[in-house]
Amino acid sequence: PTSGWPPPSQKSLFELRDRLVYRMPTKSPDYQLVLIAPRASLPLRMNGMLWLLFPGSVLAACCIGWLVLQLILQRRSMSSELQNALRRGELQVLYQPIIELDSRRCVGAEALVRWRRPDGSLTSPDLFIPLAENTGQIRQITDFVLQRVLEQLGQLLRSHRNLYISVNLAACDVMVPRIGRVAARLLALHRVAASQIAFEVTERGLIDVVVARDNLQALRAVGHQVLIDDFGTGYCSLAYLQTLPVDCLKIDKAFIDALGHDAASSGVAPHIIRMAHDLHLRVIAEGIECEAQAVLLNSEGVNYGQGWLFAHPLNARQFAELVTRGRQPRRARIDDEP
Repeated sequence: PTSGWPPPSQKSLFELRDRLVYRMPTKSPDYQLVLIAPRASLPLRMNGMLWLLFPGSVLAACCIGWLVLQLILQRRSMSSELQNALRRGELQVLYQPIIELDSRRCVGAEALVRWRRPDGSLTSPDLFIPLAENTGQIRQITDFVLQRVLEQLGQLLRSHRNLYISVNLAACDVMVPRIGRVAARLLALHRVAASQIAFEVTERGLIDVVVARDNLQALRAVGHQVLIDDFGTGYCSLAYLQTLPVDCLKIDKAFIDALGHDAASSGVAPHIIRMAHDLHLRVIAEGIECEAQAVLLNSEGVNYGQGWLFAHPLNARQFAELVTRGRQPRRARIDDEP
């Protein structure tokens, strides 16, 4: 270092007339590290293009802000509409039959919730279910589905003790024991066995596997079946699966569609089937749409399936006819009377 360096000031940045000097901290007294930048290169020259970009950026920011505001208002509006739909009874429950592949006998169904608005339009579950999960309204929807299932099919379940209906649970209900108390009250009211109401959870809903295991075990302890829905699309490892109190795995439709093709995922379904058999779990294949899929799955050891090959989602009356008479129903309309 030259004489007089470093200057007595403790500042790291020195502004001189013709340059800027940044002093980097070092522990050695024998050398100093500095970064020097000429001041002439520092001012930003606002040429014509930059002057055009400035108002354009402001306009883009205003447009983005407006769109975000509209999205927030839309979500609030839909949340309010969903609450009104629950109060007015616009939500309805349909039943997707679960079929034994060997005998083609109906052994149960998955309860599906649908939202038909007063103008006749149908709001997709992919839209309002995530919204309900974010706002906490999903608990009301789950309770509604349980109540409707037992009101509509209580007599059918009492007369067919081997029949069961599965209800989907959101992550918030997997993490707390609330749903067990709700189900116990409704089952006692309608005199239906706990084994006839199954609960479906997704891998993505198992946020805390330890807490989920305890709550699912409590459901199984009173007789409920537990199914893992859309298996293979989440992050549930084999180590966790071995410890979870599960009765059945449901293979996602995407893997069923890949069977018999050269797709990279064509080998996933057979792997899941073998793994389930090793763990002594039942397997249900979702989204079966053609006879070839049903035959192939049955040959792989899958005993149960659901999909449009067997029936579209049915209302309560049509599902009861399918169970009691074995009659293949026509495609259900959501606004059919139960």
